[in-house]
Amino acid sequence: MSGWVRYMASCELPPRPDPGTGLPRPPHAPAYVGDDTPADRDPYRARGRPPSPPPGQGPVLAWYRASRRGALTAAAFAFALIAFVIILGTGTDAITFWPIWAISLIGSLGVYSSVRVGECSVGASWLASRKRWVDLYDLVKVTCHSNRGDSEIRFVDSAGRRLELSLSDLHGDRTIWDYTYNGILHSVISGGAQTNGMLHMAISLPYPRSG
Repeated sequence: MSGWVRYMASCELPPRPDPGTGLPRPPHAPAYVGDDTPADRDPYRARGRPPSPPPGQGPVLAWYRASRRGALTAAAFAFALIAFVIILGTGTDAITFWPIWAISLIGSLGVYSSVRVGECSVGASWLASRKRWVDLYDLVKVTCHSNRGDSEIRFVDSAGRRLELSLSDLHGDRTIWDYTYNGILHSVISGGAQTNGMLHMAISLPYPRSG
């Protein structure tokens, strides 16, 4: 464990961006597993009008929602993975056992629906998903949990607003992840937000340096 644990002091934090302009842009955040394909050329993300920012907040800087093609790709992968795991555990003779394929199909449909409804947008100081949003620089609790084979981050800010988003959605766009991570970093290092060990491991988040 000691190989990945890092500590950071408040004086080492990157700048907080201006709420109106989003500048300076945060540095690239660690643990990003997406790619840098431009949004207008990415077949796995939906296009169209961006969502509106939360009331009284700065402009939308980036947003992400999976396209139908992206959701189908995720569902196909889930189907194959579920079937493989079951067959691996029961033996190849189970290939002819129809409930295996029914379980795989049900699981893949669940993945498809969860991917299709996932949506997130980010501003300089906020993160939103549909009608819910949180202030990234006023978080009091940020934790990571496993959900349907994906990692999910749960946010709570000082106003009591709550938001839950999968890491795959947050990694759908590098800009979203960079602004989100910078807010988490500030809230944890200088704001003392409550976290759990899985969060620090999943997103390479340092711990506050005492003293």
